[in-house]
Amino acid sequence: MASKIELNPKSRYKQTEVYSKDEKIFFGSWQKIQIPYNDFDAEVTLQARHIGALDVLAHEEYNDSSLWYAIASYNNIVDPTHGIFIGDILRIPEKSRVLAAIKKARA
Repeated sequence: MASKIELNPKSRYKQTEVYSKDEKIFFGSWQKIQIPYNDFDAEVTLQARHIGALDVLAHEEYNDSSLWYAIASYNNIVDPTHGIFIGDILRIPEKSRVLAAIKKARA
């Protein structure tokens, strides 16, 4: 079982749950979230405000910045501060599917 850890209160990701297990840190859930693929997912073209800040995109799409890690996981993004660029297109799963996947991962 993973243990929950606290982030610096000034961190932009302070609302996201963070876990530590076997000296690794996991955002949101210590198990990878399995969100079923859907052909009808929205697609978003990344703007400058999204680079290194998927929490901004999560807030825009879900009104919940703490779900940024679900967008990252769904799009196979390991580190949201590197490897994503303006103009990249990300698929955005429906919030209900994200929440169901999070619930399943925590069970």
